[in-house]
Amino acid sequence: MHRSIALALSCLLATACATEPTSDDRPQVGDAAGQSAPEQATPSENRTASAVRVLERGGDFGFSLRDSAVADQVRARCEARGASQVEACIEEMIASAAGEGVAFSPAGDGLTRFVSYAQEEGERVILIEALVRFEDLGDGLVEIRGERLLKGPKLPLDTRLLIDVVDEDTIAMDKQPGAHPRSGGARLVFHRSAE
Repeated sequence: MHRSIALALSCLLATACATEPTSDDRPQVGDAAGQSAPEQATPSENRTASAVRVLERGGDFGFSLRDSAVADQVRARCEARGASQVEACIEEMIASAAGEGVAFSPAGDGLTRFVSYAQEEGERVILIEALVRFEDLGDGLVEIRGERLLKGPKLPLDTRLLIDVVDEDTIAMDKQPGAHPRSGGARLVFHRSAE
């Protein structure tokens, strides 16, 4: 049901593999299409120094619908079904989204393997797999640059994939291609899964 969220992530990375922005195209920290980042989104200095290391270390990060900005959109869709079904609808959506996420693992030669996945009929389905490099943009913001697409769609869009490393166990991205992950509207939050 929420495969579209994981697919949006796939599209973002596929695009990152297809294009490499110039330094002039990269966002400035706190800049979200010319807007300042919200005060509560300002990361600690510890996060700045370790953001790339968190991703390079690897791990599985499951999607958290409850913590993501798109939760309001889901609630609105559920409310459209009728007041008596809202909570059951929301719980169904949360359960469906729980099978989605992204994973990172060291791949050697300074590369990291990135996987975006969803669950279908109880099985994990890889939507995209790529070898990537990370660039630390400072303040906990990391840009993923695709080196080689191993599986998934390659889209001819000019965009980048930015990750907000909130802490060792939490990362965030924006659902919209090219959007800054601290801009608000479509922020997707992922928590490290227990290993």
